Amino acid sequence: MSFLTPLYLLGLLAIAIPLILHLINFRKPKKQVFSTLVFFKRLQKSSIKQLKLKKRILLAIRIAAIMLLAAALARPMLSPGSVLSFSSGSVLYLILLENGPGMTQIDERGPLMETAAAAAGRLIDAASAEDRFLIYNTHGELLMAEEMSQAQARRLLEQLEPVNAGNFTGQRLEQLIRRAGITDRENRSAYYIGRGADDLATQLQELSIEPQFSLNLMPFNTILTGEQPAANAGITGISSRSQIAAGGRPLTIDVEVTNYAERPVINYFLSLESMGEIAGQYQINLEPMQTGMWSFEVIPPESGSFSGRAVLEGDPIGFDNTRYFAFELPKTRSVLIVNESRPGSQAVSWLKPVFEAAQRTAGRVEVQRTGWDGFTQAMQNTPDAIMLEGVSDIPEFTWPDLLTFVQQGGGLIIFPGEAGSPERINRFLERVNAGRFTGILGDPGRFRSVAQLGMIVRGHPVLDDIFDVTDEEDVRIELPNIFHYWRYSVAGGSAAQQILRTSLGDPLLVQHNLGEGRLFVSAINTSPEWSAFSVNPLFAPFFYRLGLYAASGERGGLNTFRLGETFEWHTRSEFNQASITIGDQVLVPEIATQGRGVRLIAETDSWKPGIARIASGNDTLEVAVNQRTTESDLRTLGREAVNSLFSAHFPNVRVTELRSGDTNLAGQIGTARTGREIWNWFVLIGFILLLSESLVTKKFSGEPSDAV
Repeated sequence: MSFLTPLYLLGLLAIAIPLILHLINFRKPKKQVFSTLVFFKRLQKSSIKQLKLKKRILLAIRIAAIMLLAAALARPMLSPGSVLSFSSGSVLYLILLENGPGMTQIDERGPLMETAAAAAGRLIDAASAEDRFLIYNTHGELLMAEEMSQAQARRLLEQLEPVNAGNFTGQRLEQLIRRAGITDRENRSAYYIGRGADDLATQLQELSIEPQFSLNLMPFNTILTGEQPAANAGITGISSRSQIAAGGRPLTIDVEVTNYAERPVINYFLSLESMGEIAGQYQINLEPMQTGMWSFEVIPPESGSFSGRAVLEGDPIGFDNTRYFAFELPKTRSVLIVNESRPGSQAVSWLKPVFEAAQRTAGRVEVQRTGWDGFTQAMQNTPDAIMLEGVSDIPEFTWPDLLTFVQQGGGLIIFPGEAGSPERINRFLERVNAGRFTGILGDPGRFRSVAQLGMIVRGHPVLDDIFDVTDEEDVRIELPNIFHYWRYSVAGGSAAQQILRTSLGDPLLVQHNLGEGRLFVSAINTSPEWSAFSVNPLFAPFFYRLGLYAASGERGGLNTFRLGETFEWHTRSEFNQASITIGDQVLVPEIATQGRGVRLIAETDSWKPGIARIASGNDTLEVAVNQRTTESDLRTLGREAVNSLFSAHFPNVRVTELRSGDTNLAGQIGTARTGREIWNWFVLIGFILLLSESLVTKKFSGEPSDAV
């Protein structure tokens, strides 16, 4: 037995009141003159015994009444499984059944999916004809959302099979509890049947349950299937070394493979297919719990989207042996340069000639230049990157456009101006938690070196392909002098990346990731008044690649989506109709206007890994749809860990492990007994005790109450 409001049990302390009153005699005996005591002596022994018995009985009744009152206020409940916890009325069975790719494993009982379905079938067989069932699958499209009879529930179990689709365990559990809140069944009993996978904690992390009934009255049974997880290796990632992909030029694609087994992987084969052709193949070996990376080189088309897949051969569990990729190569990148004019002089841009030269040779960049007065109009052309070159301030009227631009995948680069003040720029930087400028080092206009550009360290996409050297060679180049620069302090806790620094160790160029885009903060301007960078051979290739990298967005041309989430995709194109094709499905997404462009929204319950093609008019975009890598890890949680996870949300949790040596499956699972509140029992017994107090008092009313 348990209590729903145990705080009221503090009322048990009130039993001290009748005890104290019993021990203290407030009534003093009265003296009365009699002629003889002969008759009293005869009654003395019997009267005293009856008086003591009466007081003890009344004390016991009063203490019991107080205890029953306190217990009734605490709302006592017979726990599920108790001998007296009989249930009346029909039961609603809430069953969450795992059907993810991990359920394709086979143990001594057979396929895990069949074992789980058999466990659910035992529950159905043990139920009465009046009982109803809500059976929700964890992966893929929900098969049935409404209450079912026994016959309907059995037919659903026959249809259930493992699917390589999105994991919606947390969402489905929330839906089950909400649905149970509107049932007309008197009793509810919940079950989770599955492996208890390692990622169960992630699925339940954001679980939000607001039931319309007391969870204390509902038992929650967890039935774990499977024993020793199967050995598995899978493709866990596809990436590109260079996020500045160019059409018609070699592109390196890296494929990551992880061995989750406790035994080595030997003589597996990994191949990459791009645009329908084999780009290469490796024979791979991995130690237990080891991750390896293999690189492939492909030649992408001049522009547009291209896609492919990586395939792992030799692994018996195949759901994660194929992983897809999709690249988007725009014909051109658009760069907007914003300059300020000084009083009495015309603004000069040292960056515009760099991109104009690249436009004449490679034709990959379109550059536009404007001032703050033409900024709003220039934003209508939807640039891919914005360079604030030599600005003294960032006007507040531009903040909404700039912040939305970066959040939606654009790149913003800030170069301070000669006439600027650090505090003016800081107002914008602090708005996005991107650190602040703390002062100026050096004297502007004196051309006296205060530092040099620090040693070039590769490891950032802007720097990786500039120099024709091997990985073992150091970059050797004459480093330019710096005449003055603004000292920059990165915000605490910020995951900023320093691309360049001075020889004094101060940050010179820092990257911040904001939303789907990037913000770059430079401590110097591109003007020769700040440094000798503009006359250095590194100047043009570095800032050209910086502009391309800023324009490539967070994904750098890779379009990817993970199953188990709502599909949301932002594009700067504006349209009001679109379709998404994946496999043999054609979907019409919801289209919402957001900032400068639209956001496509679609539910993905029925999606499986593959290439999704988004079509709008004559434009087509490809997106790689892949399974979560956590599904590849077939290891499971222990009984105590599973109990702890569910106990954080449900008060009455019971964990049962189905073992291969046990033949009594029904006995392991048990029956669906529900808890029952019995406070009314306590009130009834208390009322009976109060009546008995009157009877006891009347029974002994003829006896003297104050014997000496």
